[in-house]
Amino acid sequence: MKCIFCESMRGIDLNSKSNHKNRSGICINCLDGLNKVNYEVKTNRQKIREINKRKEDMEILQYHDESQD
Repeated sequence: MKCIFCESMRGIDLNSKSNHKNRSGICINCLDGLNKVNYEVKTNRQKIREINKRKEDMEILQYHDESQD
């Protein structure tokens, strides 16, 4: 069986219980690359959530200040 991305045979062990993520036929190198991309996407989503939260907080503060005037 070959890796579905790079077509190498290296690191593919579909019977290994310790490497349960690798049952899809992806070699170790490609799997590491995908995990890094997924981590970056998650951290970027977290950053976007924090920015949106700050924007909401600023809008609430601005509304509160305007209503006191």
